Amino acid sequence: MTSLLSMMAHNPTSQVLHFAHVWQNNHALSETPIVIDVIAPPAPIANPSPLMRIALREASNVAADWLWYAKRMLEDNERAYCQQRAAWLSQTKA
Repeated sequence: MTSLLSMMAHNPTSQVLHFAHVWQNNHALSETPIVIDVIAPPAPIANPSPLMRIALREASNVAADWLWYAKRMLEDNERAYCQQRAAWLSQTKA
C-alpha cells in the first residue's frame, strides 16, 4: 500500500480528506487514504500590466471571464494567474 507521506510528496497540492476502511466480516483489512486535489488561489501579481489591472479591479467570480483575460495577456505570469484564478473559481463552485 502506498504510504500517505509518499502520496503527499508526489502531489503536494492534494489534501487527505479521511481514511476509508475496507471491511470484511467486521474486521478492518486496510485503511485507504482518500485524496482530493486542491487548487490554491493565485498569488498576487507585482507590477501588473494595464489589462491585468482592469482584470484585478473587476475581480470577477466567473471562471470564463478569467479565461478570456488569460487569452489576451502578453506576460506569462499574468496569463498563468488568470488561468489559475479560473481553475480556482471552477473548483470552488463545484
